[in-house]
Order: sequence, then C-alpha cells, then structure tokens
Amino acid sequence: YGDTAIDVGMKWGVALLDPALRQVVTDRISAGKLSANITGRPFDYGDIEAMKVVVVMTDGENTNTYAVEDPYRSGDSDLVKGANGVDYYHYPERSGSYDFYRTSNNTWYRLSQIGGSYTRYSWQEVWNKRTIKYFDNRYVKEIFGSSNSIYNDVIRRTSYGSKDSQLNAVCSAAKAQGVVVFAIGFEAPTSGQTVMRNCATSDAFYYDASGLSIADAFAGIASAINVLRLTQ
Repeated sequence: YGDTAIDVGMKWGVALLDPALRQVVTDRISAGKLSANITGRPFDYGDIEAMKVVVVMTDGENTNTYAVEDPYRSGDSDLVKGANGVDYYHYPERSGSYDFYRTSNNTWYRLSQIGGSYTRYSWQEVWNKRTIKYFDNRYVKEIFGSSNSIYNDVIRRTSYGSKDSQLNAVCSAAKAQGVVVFAIGFEAPTSGQTVMRNCATSDAFYYDASGLSIADAFAGIASAINVLRLTQ
C-alpha cells in the first residue's frame, strides 16, 4: 500500500505509448476487445505521422510504499486449516507430536486433535485472511518469542525519495524518446509541485492548478496539443 505513487502512474502511462505494447494491442483486437481502428499502435518512436503525449496529474506527493517480498507472494505458508475447520500454525520442527498451534487459546495440538488431517494455505490466502502485522504478532512472536519477527522479511519498503528518483527516470526516458509530457500539480504540496515540474517537457508544460482552475489547465493542454500537431 502507499498513499501516492506518481512514479507508478507515469510508468503505466508511458508503457501504453511504447511500441513494445503493439503485440498486446494486436492480440486484443483479434479477441474483439479493442477496435480495429487502432491497428498498428502504439506507433514507433520518431514516426512523423504520430505524436505521443502523456498528461500526468497529482494532488499530492510521493509517499512511502510497502509491498510483499517475492518469497511470500506465492507457495505454501505455515498456516493450515484443520479438518475441524480451525486455523493453526504448523511447526513440524517442534519436538514432540504437538506441532499445530492455535493462537486464540495459546495451545499446541496433535494432528488427531484437529480432525486427523489439514489443508495448507498459500501465502496469497494468508494475506487475504490476515494482515502481515497480525500474522507476525499473533503467530510468530507469540510462538517463538517477542524478539522474533518476520515483518521485515515479508515487507519491501520503497521510500518517497526513491520514488521521486524513479519518477524522474521514467519522465526523462519518455522525453528522450520524443514523448511530450504535460504535468499538473492540483493543489499539491511544494515537493509534489517540484517533481511534476521536473517531469514536464518544460516549465511551460507544467500547470499549477487549484479549485476550478483545473478546467483551465486541461483546456490549455488541449490547445497546446493542437498547436503542436499543426507545427509538427
């Protein structure tokens, strides 16, 4: 999760203009999901008959983003569902035959006590049922001691500073290919305005908007695009 990720939005905007997407478009046309009017798009960079434009807008600034690390995105987890319908943490390495832990009453059980069989949850199913913090606190820390934690192993954190750099990299790559970038900071804080201004093709292509002036910003962008089409 993350409140604002301008870099991700810009990445997808640029990706939809990249010629590498052409086969996807072709396949979707063949499947009847897209109009045949866009056959051959996205056109090549530098095509004199085409102009590529991105309009990116934010009302905020990049914030820290948190994602699940790859080893915890798929595959079997340590959480199981007993034949009795109850969830347990399965720890077969525990000495003895009591290796199914129920967190609601802090008790270990034998296989025979949970119905004689169980099904194992995938990590995707675990995160659909429990937050990472809940799983860490109510299972891992409770079982292995408060000093033990898997939170930092599971979570990948991307700072707002890294996201600002990623946004700048995407914007620079797009502009290097001739993509025209318009940017709007809609009632954005100073840091958000700065990264958007840097992303735009030039200062003239950046709009600082608030309230109803957002309509003027879009009207100005539409007018500028028409002028560019005529001059190119």
